[in-house]
Amino acid sequence: MFNPKLYVKNSSLYSKMKFMIGEVDFGKVWQEKPLDWYYDLWNKLPLLHKNFQEYFQERTYDIKTVLDLGCGAAYYPFKFPEMFKGKKYVGTDISEPVIEYCKKNSLFDFFAGDFLKMDLKNEFLKRNLPTKYDLVYAHGVIDCVYDIELFLNVLLKCCKKYAYIHSCRGYHPELEHPDAQNIAVATVLGLPAYRNFLRKKRLYFHG
Repeated sequence: MFNPKLYVKNSSLYSKMKFMIGEVDFGKVWQEKPLDWYYDLWNKLPLLHKNFQEYFQERTYDIKTVLDLGCGAAYYPFKFPEMFKGKKYVGTDISEPVIEYCKKNSLFDFFAGDFLKMDLKNEFLKRNLPTKYDLVYAHGVIDCVYDIELFLNVLLKCCKKYAYIHSCRGYHPELEHPDAQNIAVATVLGLPAYRNFLRKKRLYFHG
């Protein structure tokens, strides 16, 4: 039986391992990431953006509220703001510097913190925001959190209709590969355990 919590503890991601053994503050790792790091990373993923936009457009009539968990520098609200026209978008991330940038340069709603530890419902209510969202999406976040099982439960508590999770398992944009852009990164959406977990909760898992 696949155990997400056990798997993440054996992940090869350096910062996550250092956090697990208590040698680094997980939150501190992300405070130090410069803004350019986020955009350089996401600019390498045209297939991800194409597939996500298609997924979004197919359901846009049914989506009024959107939560971006682990939004980073909020790639979509800044690059494709028309996607969220007439919709309520909320982004949250552990990086305070990046969230401050987003708040200063966007009309969308953002707040910083570790959403695995926060009482998200209370955080939403304090800001007069919805407590449930038609779409909750997270790009690459499941690869970075220190507790995958908790991450999925947090996501499900906030989700009303659609959940979209992208995972870099088996592929990462910073890896050199001659056919990197031919790899369907947007469909590498996690191991079967993630998919089954969400289906049991009657939520659609795009993968």
